[in-house]
Amino acid sequence: MALEFSVGGEPYTAVRVVRAGKAGRATTREARLEHRGRGEVLAGSADELTEQVTRLLGLSFEHFTTCVVLPQGKFQQFLHQTPKERQGLLVELLDLGIYGRMHSLANARARGAAEEAKWVKRELEDLAFATPEARGQLLDRVKQLEALVAELDKAAPRLTELEDEVRKFRGQLEDANECIARLASLSVPAGVEELSAELDRATEELASAEEAEQAASAAVQEAEAALDGLPSRSALETLLRLHHERAKQAARLPAGEAELSQALAREKEAIRQRDLAREAWELAKAALDAAQLADHARAVAARLSVGDDCPVCGQTIQELLPHETADLETAIEQVEVTSAALDEAENVVVSARSYRERCETLLEQVRAQVAALDDELAGGPDEGATEQLLAESTHAEQVLAERRKAERSAQQARREAFATRRSAEERERAARQEFESARDRVAVLEPPAPAHKSLLDDWTELVAWARSQIPVYEREAAKLETEAAAAAAERDELRRELITRCEEAGLSVRANPRDDVVAAKSDAEADLASIEAAMVKADKLRNRLTELERDQKLSSELAKHLGARGFQEWVLGEALERLVVGATEILYDLSGGAFSLAIDHGNRAFQVIDHANADTMRSARTLSGGETFLASLALALSLADQVAEMAAGGSARLESIFLDEGFGTLDPDTLGVVTAAIEELGSRGRMVGIVSHVRELAEAIPVRFDVVKGPHTSTVSRVDH
Repeated sequence: MALEFSVGGEPYTAVRVVRAGKAGRATTREARLEHRGRGEVLAGSADELTEQVTRLLGLSFEHFTTCVVLPQGKFQQFLHQTPKERQGLLVELLDLGIYGRMHSLANARARGAAEEAKWVKRELEDLAFATPEARGQLLDRVKQLEALVAELDKAAPRLTELEDEVRKFRGQLEDANECIARLASLSVPAGVEELSAELDRATEELASAEEAEQAASAAVQEAEAALDGLPSRSALETLLRLHHERAKQAARLPAGEAELSQALAREKEAIRQRDLAREAWELAKAALDAAQLADHARAVAARLSVGDDCPVCGQTIQELLPHETADLETAIEQVEVTSAALDEAENVVVSARSYRERCETLLEQVRAQVAALDDELAGGPDEGATEQLLAESTHAEQVLAERRKAERSAQQARREAFATRRSAEERERAARQEFESARDRVAVLEPPAPAHKSLLDDWTELVAWARSQIPVYEREAAKLETEAAAAAAERDELRRELITRCEEAGLSVRANPRDDVVAAKSDAEADLASIEAAMVKADKLRNRLTELERDQKLSSELAKHLGARGFQEWVLGEALERLVVGATEILYDLSGGAFSLAIDHGNRAFQVIDHANADTMRSARTLSGGETFLASLALALSLADQVAEMAAGGSARLESIFLDEGFGTLDPDTLGVVTAAIEELGSRGRMVGIVSHVRELAEAIPVRFDVVKGPHTSTVSRVDH
């Protein structure tokens, strides 16, 4: 379905495709809103269509239907409602609830400002330490520490010089004492003389072991030559194994030949039995064929009569001979029995033939093995000679094994003698390295060069030189100790003076006075920066507190004015006054100058001015049915005319109205008045729709749509006058 309408002179078309769904529910499958003038699609779905129409009209669906549709009794109810109930409807229609929301937001803003002001005051209390006096004290402290750092820096070169002298003298003293200790530590190690004799003995034992090893090696070579003159033991063992295998296979031939003879006899008997079974089957088959032919002839003869043509020879039948009934069942059974016997005989022949073939194959294999072994053994020694050669080879191998064992023992003895001598040599080298290490420890003292005659002579000469150098280094150490003590005393005195200056400044000095002063200066500067930052923050907080207190006061006043008895009540009063003014003009015209509307400012109830009765003012509840209808219609039309201007968000001008006010309850005179009023509205350019069952009223309307209810659905038809 499509609806064409205009808003502010702009043409639009709204289209909705509605289909019946499950459980009797309707669903919107397609919806769109078009601007006919520009050909522009403004909405492509049901939700978008609703949103765009609401934006164009400035009214929700509920507000639009309230202003455009005048249902039965609704505006009569509005006319007779209490002021409080009427006020609720106007608030909803004109969207005056925005002022209530503004009232809530103002209260919330006032509470938020008060809460934030509370926190700002607490932060200001926490920043109470940030005062100009505290800042001045920290500035003085920083200057004091800067001066102390300068004083320490001035004394630092001399302190460093004295520290270097103490370090130098003490280092030289340590070097002298180290030289004395090294010289005193030199002595000839025990066991140097015994080591030479042990090395000589190990050399003699190694020579003897080498001679014994050479003799054992010669004996092994002799045994290997004797063994090489004999055939290979493995070849002899292989040859003997072939002799044994040949005898074993030759012994199998008689038994194989006897078994093959029996297999041939069994196969021959099986073939004879199979031939007998085949003859019996062929006889049974022939008997079955004769019985089937006789049975067929009997069946054919049963269908013939004398004088018929014979189906075999074609001659005329002169006489019908009798035919005996053939025993087909017995003939078939005999064929089946003989056939089974023939199959069994065939199986026996196959089994006998297979067994005979296996015997022949096995016998041929044994004969082939014997022949192959004969070929392999041809030209070689017989079994007895082979056994003799194998015994000689075994004896030669035993002799070789014993001599190799003796050779290994000699080799082990030589290795042990070599290890003994090498151990002695290694100990001698270790002792020499110990000597070289001892000499290296005093090499800076320029010891005499070793003569390398013997290790004992070299040690003796080195120890004698060390004893002569010890008194020289002892005198040098005493002199250095005196100089180091004097430099340390001067350094300690200067350091005590600097520590005293730091303590006078209120510092607890640890290892390095300057580091402590610099650290204290950094702390003071950090505290100064913290106070200055806190002072800046406190100034900002005080400014913020002023702003918050101003915002709280302003928001509280605004909330007070926007309360239900404040601005909103005033706006509702103005809206109601304007509504009554517009309704009075319409009612005056509709009633032919008989009535006007007014508001009782005491109780805000609707009043009627009866111009036909000396402008008497009376309650709207005293109006008759037709008069009440006209008054309700006037209020509805006034609201439709002015809702665009009075609504908080603004809306389009409404130029259509639909009436469903129960015309059937009106008397003929009143119905005539109502009909004239509706025609007057139409003449002013307003579209008026009427929902009514009153035939007289319907026939007075120039265009109407009749709805006729049928058994399953209703039909709608247009009627023009």
